[in-house]
Amino acid sequence: MDPTSLALIALDLADIRKDKEEAFEYFLRAWHQAHVPSATMRLVTLYLPLNSTADLENTELTEEDPARGTMEYYLRCIGGSRGVAQLYLEAGLLHLEGAATTLLSASYSSLSSIRLPLQSQIGEGGTEAWKRDREAASKYFERARALQPDLDVPSLSAEDATHVELEIPSLDLAATSTPESVQTDPEYDVPTIRRRQKKRAEMELVNASKTDMEEMEDTWLVYIPGLVGAGTALLVLGVVGVLSLSNWSRRSQSS
Repeated sequence: MDPTSLALIALDLADIRKDKEEAFEYFLRAWHQAHVPSATMRLVTLYLPLNSTADLENTELTEEDPARGTMEYYLRCIGGSRGVAQLYLEAGLLHLEGAATTLLSASYSSLSSIRLPLQSQIGEGGTEAWKRDREAASKYFERARALQPDLDVPSLSAEDATHVELEIPSLDLAATSTPESVQTDPEYDVPTIRRRQKKRAEMELVNASKTDMEEMEDTWLVYIPGLVGAGTALLVLGVVGVLSLSNWSRRSQSS
């Protein structure tokens, strides 16, 4: 039987049928096969709590066939002090992830949630919940380290578990705003000054173009001899003079 199905049956036995000893067998098998998180939390809560293993490092298991339902039976089935240390290590990691409370509150009525990924089971919390989980994880890690010193156990300091410093992120609005969105004094309105300078430059360019055109119109006669030859230029000037004289005489007669 797969580990998830074993955990489902164990939860049914523990929560619905109230058969604690039979549920232990299924929790135990699920944990040994795949270290199922729900089985881990139920084992450390119902069968091997921290207060029951306070002197375990100084205790030797001498009874070969302990009675079912006794602490000696649970310890032997889990694997002695090494198995308990591994169990506490995993329980501490679940507390650090914030999943322990959700796993413990899950009942057989919502067993489908066990098949979901662990991240989707992590419930909402806050600073206080985070501190409680961290303190619980620290206790499990300390006991695991005491039972098995060569086990790789994370180290959590007491100050980190009791003091939490939160800082609101800040944003430099002046550095991210555009020149048009900055409220400045009218006398030093940078966008307005730039627009005026641009308009002044355009006006100067237009005026320069007009001046160049007028100069070209005034001096076009100078370039005629070089373009059409001296004789032709004199002829053109003569024709222009005759036409001008004719127009002048007509104005005189009409007046």
